[in-house]
Amino acid sequence: MCSLLAYQNLDAITYNVLNQTKTLSAAMCCYLLLGKRQSGMQMLALVLLLMAALEMEGLLPLDALLPSYWTDRTKPESHFVPSLSPRRFTHGVIPILVASFLSGFAGAITQKSLQGENRNALLFTMELCVASILLLLISFLKVMMERRFDNEGFLINGHCLQYCPF
Repeated sequence: MCSLLAYQNLDAITYNVLNQTKTLSAAMCCYLLLGKRQSGMQMLALVLLLMAALEMEGLLPLDALLPSYWTDRTKPESHFVPSLSPRRFTHGVIPILVASFLSGFAGAITQKSLQGENRNALLFTMELCVASILLLLISFLKVMMERRFDNEGFLINGHCLQYCPF
């Protein structure tokens, strides 16, 4: 739900860059839950990912980090600068960061479950598939029943005893 809300309120580039912060949240959650440390190269990649996300949001101007001879100050800015409206932040940035964190957290929990309890990965995947199928079927039936009640009303054909179990 968070990802869909953010998708509706962010441009494609910002959405994709912020969605990639799930890698950062997965690394952080793996460290907190499993105590797994990252290598120096991995830490550098995570910092670069964070800097890219902050640059996309306009919170970290790239010109401030680069030497002046790398940037041409005489040319007008040609790169995309996103609007910083409150709705964009509350309905776009925050939901995609929450979705990315939840994705990383779920990955860390899955890794802890598979490694800590020495579970079979294939069986775990099948369990997740069955749970997903059941949840989708329940959701589908709920929507179908709501549509039926909206169209025909609660008492279909006027029989009040149709809902009484015998």
